[in-house]
Amino acid sequence: MKKRSTAIGWWVALGLCGACSASTTVMPGADGSGGAGAAGTGAAGAGLGSSGGSDPGACPAGEDLAHVAPDESAPSFIALDATHVYWSADTAVRRAPRAGGAVETLAGGQPIAMGLTVDESFVYWAMHDDPGIRRAPKGGGPWVELAADIESGGAFAMVAVDATHLYARGGCADIVRLDTTGGPVEPVVSSEGCIGAIALDAEWLYYAAEGAAGAILRVPKEGGVAEVLVPAEVGASGYTGAAPGLAVDAEHVVWMSSDTGRVLAVPKAGGEVRVLATGVALGQDVVTDGARVYWSEKNAVRVVGIDGGPVVTLVASPQLMPMGLALGAHHLFFTNYVSTGPVTRVCR
Repeated sequence: MKKRSTAIGWWVALGLCGACSASTTVMPGADGSGGAGAAGTGAAGAGLGSSGGSDPGACPAGEDLAHVAPDESAPSFIALDATHVYWSADTAVRRAPRAGGAVETLAGGQPIAMGLTVDESFVYWAMHDDPGIRRAPKGGGPWVELAADIESGGAFAMVAVDATHLYARGGCADIVRLDTTGGPVEPVVSSEGCIGAIALDAEWLYYAAEGAAGAILRVPKEGGVAEVLVPAEVGASGYTGAAPGLAVDAEHVVWMSSDTGRVLAVPKAGGEVRVLATGVALGQDVVTDGARVYWSEKNAVRVVGIDGGPVVTLVASPQLMPMGLALGAHHLFFTNYVSTGPVTRVCR
């Protein structure tokens, strides 16, 4: 396998587990219900994970884990819509019904597809080894390339979509956008240091960055002057070694600091930074429904309230390598980045 970007390269450093037989522990949510809150209140459509619509139904009584797709090749990035879960495998973009069923390949020959996201009609992704942004119809059909590269060079990575535009990190320190049908690439912001994950709400694009300018910032989606929400001295970006997960809900920005092993939150307009969890081991992705914050780390998926409190372990196993996360109304979906690994859902 080719070496992946810094966002997921540490999994490669650990080595891949073939045909793992996981001994998995699953625990309910802190209120005993397996999770609360409506999906779609947050928009974590960038980075590794994304929020989605409602599930086909409530979690069955006694359900622990269910594999949506049991034998995928190193699944990594993930996204949801109302009916399906989408993911990138080693050389393809694929999907399956959220309740499990037949797996469909939407685009083959896509080595290291990154930053997966979806809208009503298409699935979008960025290429790493072959720079560019591509899309394919969700119901099947040929994929097309929307953008090949940008002036600063380097691969596009980390993508997010709204009703009109696709946003992407290009190279190391730039964010650009283009119409979802293609067309010219427009600059949104340039950073003093490398940019990690990105996320959107109705007006703003939020991003994590390294360097003196700030750790967590936001900029109008059409471009302009970036606002610093969290100063760099807080050590919040954690871009060194692995791009952190970042997500937004109606009131907060939540993110993962890989350099300090913390999960944090700050009001969307800036303010007091709240530490939600510490001791996170090799964190990968984070999503929120506005009430709780979920994250993936080495061998585990965990959750904590948006105001802090006890950290609850949803899944833990030395054989698991949880990576991308996506929230449904009743389930949390995640990829398991091993050589033959499942795309899995667990009751929230």
